[in-house]
Amino acid sequence: MGDALLALSAMKGLGTRDRSSAYLHALITALESHTPRLRNAALRAVSDSRLALADIDAIQDENIRHLLLTKFSPALLTAICPQTSTRAASHPEDEPVANFNYWRDHAYLRLIIALTSNVEWCKRLVVDRHIGYCISILNNLDEQSPAPFHLAAIFGQLRSSSPDAAGAAFEAVTDEQLPSLVKLAWQAALDLKLYDEAECINDFPAVIKCTEPMDITAPDLEDIRRNVGLVMEKLKKQNKYPQITSSIQGYYTELTRLTKT
Repeated sequence: MGDALLALSAMKGLGTRDRSSAYLHALITALESHTPRLRNAALRAVSDSRLALADIDAIQDENIRHLLLTKFSPALLTAICPQTSTRAASHPEDEPVANFNYWRDHAYLRLIIALTSNVEWCKRLVVDRHIGYCISILNNLDEQSPAPFHLAAIFGQLRSSSPDAAGAAFEAVTDEQLPSLVKLAWQAALDLKLYDEAECINDFPAVIKCTEPMDITAPDLEDIRRNVGLVMEKLKKQNKYPQITSSIQGYYTELTRLTKT
């Protein structure tokens, strides 16, 4: 089954209309499996299908839409954080705790970024504690991974798509965590690999939304300004994304003003 899911991940969707329900049920079963390899195969398949899954409004079958929101979403958290399924019944108030895994979290975070582009998904991600899991990753950030960039994109997208849901979710974030995330997000943004994918570049407005000026120490603010400037120069050389480059330019100008005052 794991081999089949890996092969089917190339579809980048749920397949034909007649078979999509069966495929989705198979994915949910695999995500809830006790076998790590099967869970990982299913996670890769859904991550590769993230753009199709995010566009839930385009799914005409109401049963599929309902299955995604009510069954798939909880199963996804089980795959990423298996211990939640054993404690959820007796401790529903507990937030999931991150146990960092580079590949698994990278696939998961890319999927969550895509899902937060939809208001209905935003509400579900908060209710099903996906945003709580993302917040828990803040306590174990790997400075050498793209996780800070992806988290900033998720939080920024959530603020844009569903401010009410974002306000409730971010009550658990400490005053120290967001400034640290801002700095690490723009460090990660200098990773050249981000510039190989239009999808990542399109995440920059959400990152800006999350990392707009806040209470940050002067030295850290200067580091952020420098990295934002370097990102801007790289995008200017590509000359492919004028609107996004303009957004970063505006953010850089605001950071420059703040560092001078």
